[in-house]
Amino acid sequence: MAAERCGRSGAFPPQPCFGLTGESKAGPGVCLAPGVPTSLSAGGFVICFVVTKSFLLTCCLPIFLMGMRYYFSRKVILHYLDCALHTDMSDIEQYYMKPPGSCFWVAVLDGNVVGIVAARGNEEDNTVELRRMSVDSNYRGKGIAKALGRKVLEFAMLNNYSSVVLGTTAVKMAAHKLYESLGFKHVGVVEHYALPGMTRSLLERMFFQVRYHRYRLQLREE
Repeated sequence: MAAERCGRSGAFPPQPCFGLTGESKAGPGVCLAPGVPTSLSAGGFVICFVVTKSFLLTCCLPIFLMGMRYYFSRKVILHYLDCALHTDMSDIEQYYMKPPGSCFWVAVLDGNVVGIVAARGNEEDNTVELRRMSVDSNYRGKGIAKALGRKVLEFAMLNNYSSVVLGTTAVKMAAHKLYESLGFKHVGVVEHYALPGMTRSLLERMFFQVRYHRYRLQLREE
């Protein structure tokens, strides 16, 4: 069994991680929403036909758009994962197990790690950020994600934090329903959010868009 080590002035001492069964996968906490704007797709068909007067070329337009979307989606996601694997996920102990107010948990099933989640405390506003929640896609629908989320909430309450916050680019409603089931409230969304590795070039903005949703769970009033 894996172990967790965390604390805030020694609170929440080391203990074995819980063995669980499963829910979602998207690299270290990433679930992106690539897409071609509807206006671009519809307008592209009209413009292509007007300019070329060719049904064949117009019919090839969807293949071109899908190819461009795949290219930019893959490019951004690989850059994002590379960034994650060279920052906090490259040294979990340094980022999440040594600093006061932070922690890292893994869910283990049959000797295999099937899920992870991290908590990062912010002493300035007395909040904890839920980060890097990720569960193997082979273990979806078994409650692992919710159990991991509850671990972070327990940690926050035991360490007297006033609230827990998180940000997500997830597009699947299941992810948002999970956060709401844990008690989080949707507090805002950032359109055209820029992930690490995004160049914000015109083509990239045309073929890859990300919405960043912010959630907050108030545990107690300050």
